[in-house]
Amino acid sequence: MSLSAFRNRHQLSTGDLSSVYYGSLKLSVRRFSNPNNPNKCYSNLAEKISLKLWQNSSTDNRRHNKPIKGREIREHLEPINWATKPPPLLQWETDLFLRDMDWGTIFTNLFQTTNNHRLIQHHYKLLYRISTCRYMRFRMGIEKDSPYCSLCSSGHLETIRHIYLECSSTNIFLSLVNNFITSYIDRSYYDPTRFFLITLTHTDCRVNFLNSVCIWYLSRQFQTKDPLTWEKYKYYIKLYLIGEKAQLVNGLKNYV
Repeated sequence: MSLSAFRNRHQLSTGDLSSVYYGSLKLSVRRFSNPNNPNKCYSNLAEKISLKLWQNSSTDNRRHNKPIKGREIREHLEPINWATKPPPLLQWETDLFLRDMDWGTIFTNLFQTTNNHRLIQHHYKLLYRISTCRYMRFRMGIEKDSPYCSLCSSGHLETIRHIYLECSSTNIFLSLVNNFITSYIDRSYYDPTRFFLITLTHTDCRVNFLNSVCIWYLSRQFQTKDPLTWEKYKYYIKLYLIGEKAQLVNGLKNYV
């Protein structure tokens, strides 16, 4: 169900429910959807879940509506059975040279890495390989000039794999990020295959946060065809630290 249809059905204004907030709710439900149970199925978000959690049971007065938390929705749903992995996740296992990755833990960690819905949504899209890249935009007719990488002269298609695992511009920039982590957070940090970058499963929450911002920043710069710079990355770290957990803020504020 689209955002406008959802608002119309439940007589909500733009101020009551933003597009970012609605997107986070849908991602929360999709992550824990159980298609075999009609009361815990993503496709029934509006009919079975939203009104139960959206409105106060004692009144229909909208002034008493309570906000929906993604955590509240997840508590009403059931975990995905990862026995049959979707093709995008299998492709990541191939790209990262690993087998039998614990995707349940990876997705759970994603929702705990940051409070920022934009970072969570983008990383979710990356794991399912539906985040944007020039090759994808070219095939969709959005990019008209070329499907090749805009930040390096390799002549390779700008695919998701190329952006995050192959591009020389990414490699140079990630060396700065990794040096920062080893200098100030974890001296033993080592991520040659980009496993921690992609999965956000490092034991230090600060490393996972820095990597999540890095992933978002890489996508943004490749889309705008702008160079990767350390100062701009630091700017977005500071921006996304606003409203974050105290543990993250206190653990990074002296370094950025």
